[in-house]
Amino acid sequence: MPTDDRRPDRLEAAAGGGLNAEDEAQGKMLRFAEAIADGKPVEWDKELHGVFGGEVLWPGLRTIEAIATYHSPVAQAQVAQVVSKTPLLPPVLEETRADDLPDSWGSLILRERLGRGGCASVIRAYDPALEREVALKLPHQRDSSFSKLFLAEARRLARIRHENVVEVHGAEECEGQVGMWMDLVEGQNLEECVSAQGPFSAKEATLIGIDICRALAAVHHAGLVHRDVKAANVMREAGGRIVLMDFSSVVENTGAAETTNDASTHRTYIYMAPEALDGEEATVASDLYSLGVLLYRLVSARYPIEAKSLEELRQKHRSQGADSLLDVRPDLPIGFVQVVERALSTDPNERYATAGEMEQALVGVTQGMPLPKPLPWLPGAFRNGRLWAGL
Repeated sequence: MPTDDRRPDRLEAAAGGGLNAEDEAQGKMLRFAEAIADGKPVEWDKELHGVFGGEVLWPGLRTIEAIATYHSPVAQAQVAQVVSKTPLLPPVLEETRADDLPDSWGSLILRERLGRGGCASVIRAYDPALEREVALKLPHQRDSSFSKLFLAEARRLARIRHENVVEVHGAEECEGQVGMWMDLVEGQNLEECVSAQGPFSAKEATLIGIDICRALAAVHHAGLVHRDVKAANVMREAGGRIVLMDFSSVVENTGAAETTNDASTHRTYIYMAPEALDGEEATVASDLYSLGVLLYRLVSARYPIEAKSLEELRQKHRSQGADSLLDVRPDLPIGFVQVVERALSTDPNERYATAGEMEQALVGVTQGMPLPKPLPWLPGAFRNGRLWAGL
């Protein structure tokens, strides 16, 4: 049998110092591998000092040790404990990628996955009957009870007709999977806009707020409460239209008690009104509080109450309330700040009574903002302040 200079008995001899430097290094590597496998600590600086190739081996061996430590039972238990903590912000949607999408679903032709959330995927599809693209929402769950809830969501959303609310075109169950298709809104959600461009101007945020108020007025008129108004659920279409999306948390406005641990909803707690966090009923006032948080977010890229856990968020609501918006953006018009801070009132009775009332307040803010400066090449009559204001 041919000899092998790297077999175990040779390596053990190397570790004893009877071989050359290279063999000694190989022997130490074998002992390191055994220690890592057994979960035993290794004093790397001491063990590799003066060893042949030690400066090259050190980074790679430490990486292997870190991977092994991560997958140990103790480390996995720690990871599980961290994961169990209540998230205040939703997970980021996965990027579009090639996957195992079927060619069709029902009568729709599937083209690409636009995103995958916690409970459903959104897919770009083509409706051959209407000859247009639509957004198909398919939940991950397929059980009958969830299908009933999902179809109920589609029916609620179909009751709303407004240019600032996404429109449902159809819903059905196909081969055990329920789905609904709606407007395909091309653009970015407001959270993506804030991340890309930074804080909005007060005027831009005011105009967006007016559109969302109108959308919420239509939702509330239909006897519904949205319960999940946030920047990630509002799209700005390529042409500028603002569209309120995601009605998976909508409920009838019957005064039913809230629950913050309902597995069927995936709302973002940091946008929720303090009374909703405490389990009180979902109301128009709680939707308007969430809109206040959204406007605060748009102009500051921050939240009125920053917290790392649900319990910390509740505690800050009770003890200190929202951070002053003027402390974050002293340059904001006082009228805009007053509208946002009223929407963020801890007492629901101190907020606006309706979305229409809050809309009128925001319209009043725009009237107090400076008019665009007349262009110098316009005729004198048009440069007159009164005529320009009239136009």
